Amino acid sequence: GTQRAEGLLRGELKRRGIGDRELAQRLTRMGLPTSEREVTTTIDAGVFPATFLVQCFEAMGAPVINLEF
Repeated sequence: GTQRAEGLLRGELKRRGIGDRELAQRLTRMGLPTSEREVTTTIDAGVFPATFLVQCFEAMGAPVINLEF
């Protein structure tokens, strides 16, 4: 559910030592202008489109997502 998506994203950010500010900067450089606050609010809400999740992983340099079903 939503906690799983949020946990997946937060876990990967933590593993890579990337904070919300840096993620926002990386997304912006990819042509997806966003602010640190927008990133934090979106992730913490736990409700976001799959495209956002994929874009965040791409911005972190982790384009392959293993959901382990």
